[in-house]
Amino acid sequence: MSKRLMLGLTGQSEAALDARLAMCPTSPVRVLNGLPRTRAATLR
Repeated sequence: MSKRLMLGLTGQSEAALDARLAMCPTSPVRVLNGLPRTRAATLR
């Protein structure tokens, strides 16, 4: 059950990053700024 939950949460997190990346490749929040770029690099 925990593995299924973890996969679901990971999928939601990745979808959120994809949506954020589609809006803008950077974030005004310094801590979060690297996340969209890291996600974009994994999609290439």
